[in-house]
Amino acid sequence: MANDEDIDLFDFPCEFPLKVMGKAAEDFELLIVEIVRRHCQELGAVTTRSSKGGKYMS
Repeated sequence: MANDEDIDLFDFPCEFPLKVMGKAAEDFELLIVEIVRRHCQELGAVTTRSSKGGKYMS
């Protein structure tokens, strides 16, 4: 059995997916990318998806 000190939860650097949801807007994706880039210079793929009714995006 390993000690708690021997276990690494993350191996840095690593990819860490984020999911952001909000009201659908033309600039939603651009706004989210701007905010994330303030904290993380390397940004992976960005995909968007509308809710069934089209009122929200993720």
